[in-house]
Amino acid sequence: MKEQILSLKPTCVWKFFYDICKIPHTSHNLEKISDYIVEFAKERGLCYSKDNTGNIVVYKSASKGMENREGIIIQAHIDMVGQKSLNSVHNFATDPLTLYVDNGWVRAVDTSLGADNGIGVAAILAILDDSSIAHPKIEALFTLDEECGMEGAALLDKELLKHSIMINTDSEEDDSAFIGCAGGIDFKATLNYINEVCDIEGKAYKLTLKGLSGGHSGVDIHRGRANANKLLFRFLNFISQSYNARIAEFNGGNTRNAIPRSAETVVVIEDRFCDDFIKEVALFKKLFRHEYNLIESNIALICEEVDMPKGILPVDFQRKFVNVIEATPDGVERMIPGFEDTVETSSNLAVVFCNDGVAWIHILVRSTMASRKYNYVSKLWSLYSLVDAEIELFGDYPSWTPNLSSPILNVAKDFYRQCYGEELKTKVMHAGLECGIISSIYPKMDMISIGPNMLHPHSPDERVEIASVEKFWNFLLGILENSPLK
Repeated sequence: MKEQILSLKPTCVWKFFYDICKIPHTSHNLEKISDYIVEFAKERGLCYSKDNTGNIVVYKSASKGMENREGIIIQAHIDMVGQKSLNSVHNFATDPLTLYVDNGWVRAVDTSLGADNGIGVAAILAILDDSSIAHPKIEALFTLDEECGMEGAALLDKELLKHSIMINTDSEEDDSAFIGCAGGIDFKATLNYINEVCDIEGKAYKLTLKGLSGGHSGVDIHRGRANANKLLFRFLNFISQSYNARIAEFNGGNTRNAIPRSAETVVVIEDRFCDDFIKEVALFKKLFRHEYNLIESNIALICEEVDMPKGILPVDFQRKFVNVIEATPDGVERMIPGFEDTVETSSNLAVVFCNDGVAWIHILVRSTMASRKYNYVSKLWSLYSLVDAEIELFGDYPSWTPNLSSPILNVAKDFYRQCYGEELKTKVMHAGLECGIISSIYPKMDMISIGPNMLHPHSPDERVEIASVEKFWNFLLGILENSPLK
């Protein structure tokens, strides 16, 4: 597959993307990819800086004839979301990704691809590597741990960047420039309990809900995809009330910004209800498939008998736990008035865990309006206070306010019109971009976000369109070559 990937155009971008995919680089596992970028700079005689957080800036002087133009920051984050199919044995901490070409797209075998934001990183490295490209002074900014709360951008050194124009490379439509994005905040609720000894005359079953599409909780939240946590708790609520089912443990979702694709639980059923319970599993699988038949094609609800657990949730705690998850809102709350194709406020019931005396719930809230973001959190706080949960808020980051008179946006529009004969679309993204945080640290920064076409980021179905990578590359070079005069 190496030869197949390296034969794609532009080869200068794909060769660096291939190198990046050989290096494990999920969030908080970035030492090797950081070293790779530093070594890249040293080998080419390029100066670089690192702030205390580990964000890296590589500097490149203006090409001949471009010295009279404003310097530009080109930015990408170097971490990826690690998601894999249930049958995959891939270890994101140690294993390289396996890439392949699929009908005009590049994908990874049974895992997320990391084109978000690996293609952006690769394009920046290709620009730094090529002495024939026309460009002004460049500050190439590589940020850490974007996918787990934009931690690198949030701690970006205020003195690190000198230029006041930035091109972010983390968007996913090749005919658009993004000029705004939602802000977000993480909500975590923790509940403690004491296991009750399981002395029920019955059987224990492991229920696994899998095969869902999942996806990016910002990009895909409006598509109506199923949330594995919500569906499985819907079933647990029914069997708890109808068959006195007792829960021993629950584990669903694993990433704050990915729609949960799978969840599993262990339940205990009294002997007298076992046959009916098995029938209900089959009925609910059909029900879920019917409700999502135009959205989800592979929903599976699997039931297998397992050893009896030593402990189960106390009845009162189980009732509170199931009810609060059932009542937790998930998905789109409101679209932006006047922009009905863009989500304003949403939440993702990202992770639910319960085992051995501890239960916790992680929800990511997004909104383009700070007031509505905090109002949503207030409603969650009110809900979870009813079950006496310990509540923690963290990862709060601001939205990015659009600037329709942006000089760099005008450059992008003019070049796109001349090159492609049509108007560049300008959009606001519901997913979070580091632009919002960086603009709060550097208030005078003029910025846009561009990128190639991608589908299903943060899932094993993630893919990037080959033709759009070349278009993105040419678009990026065009903006650099036509950057504003000083």
